[in-house]
Amino acid sequence: MQPETKKIIDTVFKFVNTNIEAKGIDFGCGSAPVGFDLALRGHSMDFIDIDGAGAYEFTKWRANKRNLNGRVGWKWGGPYDYALFLDSLEHINDYDNNEHLAIMDKKEVMSFLVNMGVYPLNEMVFIKRDLTLGGKVS
Repeated sequence: MQPETKKIIDTVFKFVNTNIEAKGIDFGCGSAPVGFDLALRGHSMDFIDIDGAGAYEFTKWRANKRNLNGRVGWKWGGPYDYALFLDSLEHINDYDNNEHLAIMDKKEVMSFLVNMGVYPLNEMVFIKRDLTLGGKVS
């Protein structure tokens, strides 16, 4: 496992309790290293990406191989307890900049997220509410 991936996994697991039942979405998941780990630990996960993309098709194959198909989905189907947007949020086509939005215009992204009620806890985690309370995100 690459050190950056391990850092992300360690950060996510500080905020997402895998000892309780929960449902998450991994948006722009690619090969889903973090979301897939959450599914292996018992959470229900919806994986969203571009059909036909190699990494996404690999995630589908891997979920089938691990017999996780009863626990994972491939379309938006909330409500969710948490959402992962790892290496995807900065590619959303919005504002005047359609690539690497979060990196190139952090101030505008931060303003947008705060206006939506989502606040940064650190450089990787933004939170809408305490994930340990079992509240759902629509």
